Amino acid sequence: MSFIKKVAPFATMFFLLSTEVAYSSGFQISEASVTALGRSFAGAGIVGDDASAIVYNPAGMSLIQGTVLQAGMTAINIRSKVHGVSTTNLGGTTTGSTKPNITSFVPNGFIVYRYNDKINLGLGIFSDYGLSTEYDDDWFGRNHALDSRLETIKVNPSFSYKVTDNLTLGVGVVVEQISARLTQGIPVVPSPERYALVKGDDWGYGYNLGIMYEFNKDTRLGLSYRSRIRHQLEGQFYNPYTIMDIHANVDLPEYVILSGYHKFNDKFAFSGIIKWTHWDLFEALDIKEDKHNTGISYTPEKWKDTWYFGIGLDYFVTDNLTLRAGWGYDNSVISSAEFRTARIPDNYRYLVSLGASYKFNEHLLLDIGYMHIFLDNANINNVYESGGYQDRLTAVYKSEVNLLGLQMQYKF
Repeated sequence: MSFIKKVAPFATMFFLLSTEVAYSSGFQISEASVTALGRSFAGAGIVGDDASAIVYNPAGMSLIQGTVLQAGMTAINIRSKVHGVSTTNLGGTTTGSTKPNITSFVPNGFIVYRYNDKINLGLGIFSDYGLSTEYDDDWFGRNHALDSRLETIKVNPSFSYKVTDNLTLGVGVVVEQISARLTQGIPVVPSPERYALVKGDDWGYGYNLGIMYEFNKDTRLGLSYRSRIRHQLEGQFYNPYTIMDIHANVDLPEYVILSGYHKFNDKFAFSGIIKWTHWDLFEALDIKEDKHNTGISYTPEKWKDTWYFGIGLDYFVTDNLTLRAGWGYDNSVISSAEFRTARIPDNYRYLVSLGASYKFNEHLLLDIGYMHIFLDNANINNVYESGGYQDRLTAVYKSEVNLLGLQMQYKF
């Protein structure tokens, strides 16, 4: 069976899936692998026990023997308690509380094919950026945000080449589709059924690179880079009075991953990760109408770069059963309460995770992973302005996130 014949039905299936998205640092999604989820993404791309190297470090595909087909799904539940007050320059004040509870599902799928002793080929379909926040229509901050949804899907053909017994290089090309939908209340219309809607979509292109060095069969380091992708979303703006064509520039940032892996003995292996994401390029969300290229909405963001640190431990119970655990720390993109918005109430977070893999036979492997994310309380002191109208939202978010993933690997 040729590589193309193996890939085609798999890719078709994945294009038919609805890619829902979830909240992470900024609006980044790291959950491209349930196996990696169980160790808090430590060693991502170079452990060699699943096909998600396509995402994290394409050079790590060289660790895959034969042909591996992989598909997974992670459910992400975000629960928050929000207390605060909205104050307008017209003298209106609304105090309230709300409890957003959002569950999203992030699918991913990969196939890696070993062409010969030096070359591996792969294809990944996944998402690494997305956003989903929802509020009741009558919540006290409705003039700042109601629903926010940003969805992406990446198609990532990849190639790895083993230069020497120790050194492997990897490269991939990326085609990405993005769509966004944002709603908010209209200050001059008191009815909660009245709102403004912005929606748009676009296609973009990028690449990823990876290098892996194996000191021996049990110790290796990897370094990878995934490029930014520039998008100009085109769509429409709606409110009860008008409809107009709009556009907005959105750059999804590049990131760099340094990973390490060491197997101590037949029972234990340790892994680590350091990840940098170039978020400070996201200075504002600027939406303009097409006809005169004039602004209809401008939200300053002034985000800062983020760093993620994680460690993981694998315990090989038997030849068929592996248990794993991990810990991670992720800093926030938000520089101050002034620039924190109700659409992305991001803050510093700490991650703990557990996972397991069970090998039923030489072909079938099942993975399960769980992660809990503790978030620092997030303070908002943000002002919405429109045509001389001002609404200051002062609020505190107390949030937690639970993730549960299931994944299947099949080896031909």
